[in-house]
Amino acid sequence: MILQETYTVPDFYIVGAGKAGTTSLWYYLGQHEGIYMTTDIAAKELGYFSPDYGIEALADYSRYFEGAEEGQLIGESCHAYLTSPASAEWLRKDCPAGKIIIVLRNPYERIVSLYKWMAEAGYENSSFAGALAREAREGDNPSAYDSPYFQPYYRNYLYVASSLYAEQVKRYLDTFPAEQVHIVWSEDLRKDTAATLAGVYRFLGLPQPQRTQHLEKQNKSSHVRSAALQMLLLRKIPRWLKKIRLWNYRFGPLLARLSSFNRKKSANYPLPPEAIARVAEDIERLEALTGRDLSHWKQR
Repeated sequence: MILQETYTVPDFYIVGAGKAGTTSLWYYLGQHEGIYMTTDIAAKELGYFSPDYGIEALADYSRYFEGAEEGQLIGESCHAYLTSPASAEWLRKDCPAGKIIIVLRNPYERIVSLYKWMAEAGYENSSFAGALAREAREGDNPSAYDSPYFQPYYRNYLYVASSLYAEQVKRYLDTFPAEQVHIVWSEDLRKDTAATLAGVYRFLGLPQPQRTQHLEKQNKSSHVRSAALQMLLLRKIPRWLKKIRLWNYRFGPLLARLSSFNRKKSANYPLPPEAIARVAEDIERLEALTGRDLSHWKQR
């Protein structure tokens, strides 16, 4: 696909939701000989079509797809395109023929999974209850998440709000023709990966892959004992050492090893009643929007 007759941009986009299986889907699709996607996990979330996050220059964005061969479909995966309110219209304006893939996971599970990942990566310094209380108190207020140790994309701290899918999905269904939007349900991807991928290939107009694919789940998260300690080890100490010019290659592995002692096998993450009610209402809206029976999501 050519944008402004100069720059190459993707033919399809995995737009999210984050922590719903997008990394696994990115990994699986990247093995198809008819698809070109970035293979380095560090270059997975390019974010050009999100005004809040990612690469700003189109020329820089386009360079990531220069390795595509003739005839290959180009794809990108970026979870910010689902939660950023402006992304759907931006994509439609610049890539009108682009195909959109949305991955959705049980929102109750996703809230917990997103928190676990943020805490494990050192981006979250509050307990689960504290993080949800902060979101309920501050809402969609970027300045509330303004810290050199927090993640640049502040909407990842909206654990509950970003797991309310109905409005996010509706933006794409209202903006793109129905035949250009495909929803992947996380439980289908997990339980019958091959069949779910076959549906994605049909949507993209591709045959089944000729080579064997590796279908291991990607981007798993683990529990941590203290989110504040994890942030200290992975964010605050490295930043301080770099500031005083004492950082060297030995500190990274050492701090990562120390952070591993902060992990534990299991934890309890009870959602407050108001969050449960918001999710339950949104599931009803999503059912009406997609025609999918989501009664299994309602069983708690």
